Amino acid sequence: MEQPQKKYNLFTAIAMIVGTVIGSGIFFKSAAVLEKTGGSLLLGAALFALCALSIVFGGLTIGSLACRTDRPGGVLAYLETYADRRVACGFGWFQVLLYYPSLIAVISWVAACYIQSLFGLAGGLEAQILLAAAIILALFALNAFSARAGGLFQNVTTIVKLVPLAGCIVLGFLYGDPAALTAARGAAEGPSLIRAATAIPAVAFMFDGWIVATSICEEIKSSKKALPLALAVAPVCILIVYALYFIGAGLYLGPDTMIAQGDGYIYAAAARALGSRGGAVILALIIAAILGTVNGYVTGAVRMPYSLAKSGFFPGRTRLKRICKRTDTPLPSACFACACALLMLGVHYLILRFQLLPGYDVSEIAVAVSYLLYSVLYVRVIALHRKGEIRGVFHGLVFPLLALAGAAIVVLGAVQSNMFWLNLAVCAAVFGVGFLYCQRTRRRGPG
Repeated sequence: MEQPQKKYNLFTAIAMIVGTVIGSGIFFKSAAVLEKTGGSLLLGAALFALCALSIVFGGLTIGSLACRTDRPGGVLAYLETYADRRVACGFGWFQVLLYYPSLIAVISWVAACYIQSLFGLAGGLEAQILLAAAIILALFALNAFSARAGGLFQNVTTIVKLVPLAGCIVLGFLYGDPAALTAARGAAEGPSLIRAATAIPAVAFMFDGWIVATSICEEIKSSKKALPLALAVAPVCILIVYALYFIGAGLYLGPDTMIAQGDGYIYAAAARALGSRGGAVILALIIAAILGTVNGYVTGAVRMPYSLAKSGFFPGRTRLKRICKRTDTPLPSACFACACALLMLGVHYLILRFQLLPGYDVSEIAVAVSYLLYSVLYVRVIALHRKGEIRGVFHGLVFPLLALAGAAIVVLGAVQSNMFWLNLAVCAAVFGVGFLYCQRTRRRGPG
C-alpha cells in the first residue's frame, strides 16, 4: 500500500499546533474578555488558565495514545484502535464535512477582510468571498503540490505571528503601569465571576486547533516520540504566551483604553510605540498570523479523506487513498477537501448575504462538538490505565480527568449560544450518517 514519506520534524509538529491555535482570536477577543472581567487583568488571565485545561491536559492525554501508534489519521486512528470503528467513522465524516471546511472557510474570509482593509481594496462581501476563495485555493495548492513547502510556510508564519505578541509583552512589562495588574477599572460594577463566565466561549475558541497536528502523524519523523512531545510542549507554550500577552497589553494601554478601543486596541498600541505607520505593520503581521492558522487547518484537511479512505470509512476509497508519487501527497484527498471548504464558504456567503442566521457563522458548528468526541478518548485512556496498559497515575488518570474538566468547560460555555442546539443537530446528523455507513459496510464486507 502507498505510504507518504517521513518529511516533518519535531519543530514542524510544534509549529503546526502553535501556528494553528494562535490566530486572530487572541488579537481581537482580548478586549471583549477584559470587558467581561470588569477590567481585571488577573481574572482574565485566570480564565485563560481555566480554558487551557482543554488544550494542555488534552494534549498530554492524547499524547499517551500517540506514543502507542503512528497510524495515519491521528484522532481518527485513535478512536478506531481504542474505542469503536463506527465512532471513528462518524468522527471522520464530521471532520471532513464540517469541522475543517467550516473553520477554513470562515478564517479565510477573516483574512480576506483584513487584506481588503490593509490595501484599501474596493468591493463588499462578494469581493471578500472571492478573495477568501483565492486564499483557500492557494493554500490547498501549496500543501497538495509540496508538503515541505506547506510545512515551511507553517514554520515561518508561526515565527512571524509571535512578533506582535512578543512586542506587546515587552512593551507592557517594561513601559506599562504595574498598578493596572490589580486594578479593575473597565466596568462600573468591577469584576464579577458570573459576568466573567460569559467570556469562556471567546477564550475557548482561542485555544482550538491543537488536535490538527495528529493528522500528520504518519509523516512525522520518529512520530511515537516527537508527536507526544509536541502535544505536551506546544499547549504550555501557547498558554504562557497568551497570558503574558493579555497582561502585557493591559499594562501598556490600561484596561480602560483596551475596553474603549475594542478590536482596535492593537492598533492603538502600535501607534503609540511605532508611530502612524505602526497600525499597518501590525495589520500585516496579523494577516500572516491568520494565514498561518488557515494553513494549519488545510494541512490537516488535505489528509483526512485519505485517512478515512485507508480505513474503508468513505465512498470512493480506492481513489481517495492514492498518493501522488511526484508530490508525495494524497492529491485526490486534497481536491475533495478543497471542494468541501469552498462549498462551506458558499454557505457562509449565503448566511451573511441574506442574514439567514443573524450573529452566527458556520464555524460555530465545529468547535464544541469536537470536545465531546475527544472526551471519548480521554475516557478510553482511563480505561487503558485501569487495565495496566498505560502506567503512571498522572498520564493514566490525573491528566485525562483534567482534560475532561476542560472539555466540559468548553461545552458548557458553548451551550450559552442560542444556536448551540441547531449546531448539535447538524453535527449529530453528519456523525450519524458516518456511523451508519461504517456499520453497513462492515456487514457487507470490504469492496
